[in-house]
Amino acid sequence: MAATTARAGARMTQQLAMPLPGNGQGADEATIEDAVIRIPQGEGSAVPFEVCLALCSSLSGRPVSAMSISADLPREDDVLAASAYARAAERADLRLSAVDAADAGAAVRQGDSLIVPRGAGFAVIRKLAKGVHLLTPRAGAPVAHEPLDEAMLAAAIAQGGWAVQPDYLAHAPGTDLALQPDRYGWLRRTVASQWRTYAHVALASLIANVLVMLASFYSMQVYDRVVPNNAFETLWALSVGVTLIYLFDLVLRIARAFMIDYAGKRIDLEVSSRLFQQVTGLRMAQRPASAGSFANHLNEFEAVRDFFTSLTLSAVIDLPFVFIYLVAIAFMGGVPVALVPVLAIVVMLGVTLLLQNPIDRAVKASMQASAQKHGMLIEVLAGIEAIKLSASEGVFQGTWERAVKKIAMASMHSKLLSTIGVSLVGFVQSIAGVAIIVVGVYGVAEQHLTMGGLIACSILASRAVAPIGQLASMLSRWKQTRQSMTTLDQIFRRPVERPAGKSFVVRDALEATVEFNGVSFSYTGAPAPALRNVSIAVKPGERVAVIGRSGSGKSTLAKLITGLYEPGEGSVLVGGVDTRQLDPHQLRRSIAAVAQDPFLFNGTIRDNIAHGTSTADEAQLLEAAKAAGVDDFVRTHPMGYDMPVGERGALLSGGQRQAVVLARALIGEGRILLLDEPSSSLDFAAENSLRARLSQRPAGETLILITHRMTMLDLVDRVIVMHAGQVLADGPRDAVMKKLSQPS
Repeated sequence: MAATTARAGARMTQQLAMPLPGNGQGADEATIEDAVIRIPQGEGSAVPFEVCLALCSSLSGRPVSAMSISADLPREDDVLAASAYARAAERADLRLSAVDAADAGAAVRQGDSLIVPRGAGFAVIRKLAKGVHLLTPRAGAPVAHEPLDEAMLAAAIAQGGWAVQPDYLAHAPGTDLALQPDRYGWLRRTVASQWRTYAHVALASLIANVLVMLASFYSMQVYDRVVPNNAFETLWALSVGVTLIYLFDLVLRIARAFMIDYAGKRIDLEVSSRLFQQVTGLRMAQRPASAGSFANHLNEFEAVRDFFTSLTLSAVIDLPFVFIYLVAIAFMGGVPVALVPVLAIVVMLGVTLLLQNPIDRAVKASMQASAQKHGMLIEVLAGIEAIKLSASEGVFQGTWERAVKKIAMASMHSKLLSTIGVSLVGFVQSIAGVAIIVVGVYGVAEQHLTMGGLIACSILASRAVAPIGQLASMLSRWKQTRQSMTTLDQIFRRPVERPAGKSFVVRDALEATVEFNGVSFSYTGAPAPALRNVSIAVKPGERVAVIGRSGSGKSTLAKLITGLYEPGEGSVLVGGVDTRQLDPHQLRRSIAAVAQDPFLFNGTIRDNIAHGTSTADEAQLLEAAKAAGVDDFVRTHPMGYDMPVGERGALLSGGQRQAVVLARALIGEGRILLLDEPSSSLDFAAENSLRARLSQRPAGETLILITHRMTMLDLVDRVIVMHAGQVLADGPRDAVMKKLSQPS
């Protein structure tokens, strides 16, 4: 029951797209009643969170579909995950903040929208012209609004909710951050969001360092007062006090380590989520040449995460206290004694900085070689069958060993330099300790310094130079971290399909039309254009075949229709709207597309058919499976639709993979059926079966069939012939085929 409700609620999110007039301040009941939210769902369905966000956005005069809000965000039990609420609000140019009951009431009274739990879903509370109302989107009907008195409002907000405010800066002039991304902004903003945690870390460090300074006076008091006077009572009192200080210091250091780890975990979750979202949202034109090398670049975030969660980061926090220690040493032992740790710090910093450039070059070489090795590994694993058939294992083995050798040499070089740096710093620290004793003894002899003061200065000097020693180690790690940050920053700077701040055209549903107007297109790095001045118009319900030789541009047409690529010249219209103005998610949900190379994900047949949709129930899944021919081979298998397909569908035949991919396309609500070589892996009998099924598709559905098989042309009434990226012929099937059969 819960799963059915979740699927029903998810389906509701697809078409909340009607704009509500006004800016929200003057909205009234009549305004809301005039806006019918066309939701293909029965009464009583739970209203999803993203639907309420879409309603809030419309109330602010910025209509956006719930589908656009929730696209590519994580889901749990077929509903939007609570962890993604804030990101969903950003999509709608809204600011979201969780509030308790008291703050919820204040938010409503000052005019903010408030999303509150209601039943299994959510509703919106809003102050309108005639008082506070509870707004609930309904299926195929106006938004329901219920007046709330004070008692009803208190009951509605008893559990708290989410205050929603429009982000007026999102589209303000001069704030186009999407076109000019902030360098390292993806990390800087995330780290800045943890400022409270790092402030607590700094406070803990302050207290811990003050306690350590107090503990150093313990030694001075013992040697100067307790030992000469045999004051054992004073000894025990001081010892108990310093023990308590060290215990408190222990607790503070553990707490500091925990807080650093906590902040690192939050940074990890936030950046990892945004990184994966960035990768899946990249434009196809920005797709890397080597998937393996690109995957290795994504792993570079591990170095960034480790840096911000390592205890060496505490060395940076301890740096300001170095000067306090030096002042304390000068106060107790005089300037000559204080000069010893100062000189030691200068030498340690000099050694560290001197080695940074060689270490930087070695780290870059190691990371570059590692990326190449990882790319080769992924390629070999994907093409292991071809390698075996061509008996080329030795070629790849040699390439692999050369890559490993290059990485090992670069890694050894960088580690050697790091070891030299750390060892030299440690040596300077030891010599500094000796020098403190030597200079201090002269001070004791001249009665400028007591024995206890000498011991205290020695302790403080070791504390003063310790952060510098850790800093040397941290700077070595920082080189790798900075290189990783640069690599990741390049990924975050790549153009995505849904850039922040861009508003897409909102449509309830797209008409099943496709139009190319003077379209030319070239793939990046290709020597010749894939399409040249192509103009095509496909009407609703038409059945069109696109034929031509390999490389003539047939599949490129499909990629432009689905918005995977943008035309270099001209325009591609789907439903009368330029595809560049449509949300890619809505565009692709409106098209039932099957790519030329069927791809299955590791899992079951059921998983792969339902992949990408959270609205389909069991009946729809079975209907799509039967229409695609999946049921023909599944019903005889003991595991049924739970049978595994293996990685990339390796456990299925080519024809079975195509059938599953076709079922995945048919389970959606697309009114345009776009098939690219759907029968390329089918035998004659399977192709006849596929033709029979496709011929029974609804009459109002538009079919665009890309094929080499002349037998598939029985399904269409119109044929378009492509040659060298241009339309060679376009017209009724029989006339075009007759023209092609005539000798040139």
